[in-house]
Amino acid sequence: MFNTMPARNLAQLLQIPFKVVSRTLDSLRSVLSVPENESHHVRLFHLSFRDFLQDSQRCRDSRFQIDEKGTHTSLFRNCMEHISQLHENICDLWGPGVLITEIPDDTIQKSIPLHV
Repeated sequence: MFNTMPARNLAQLLQIPFKVVSRTLDSLRSVLSVPENESHHVRLFHLSFRDFLQDSQRCRDSRFQIDEKGTHTSLFRNCMEHISQLHENICDLWGPGVLITEIPDDTIQKSIPLHV
């Protein structure tokens, strides 16, 4: 993913139990920065690792190869499923035509989960 997020939000986005995501991340600590604080984002140590996993010529072990198009399609479907569960006026705005700059950041953060 281009945008990082905390492990719990990643589990919600992927619709995988948090325990499974947590165990998987624990085994990838040599290539991922997995913070102890659950509110901090999981990150790659080196962005080139992503490129390596997507290149079948460089990453010859099919267990680790990432099909970028297929993965993006799967993420898109999960995103659309989460978005479809949102309701109208999710931030309880005072009227139509409100600019995003007029909405307090904490209102957005409380109303729209990070995985959405």
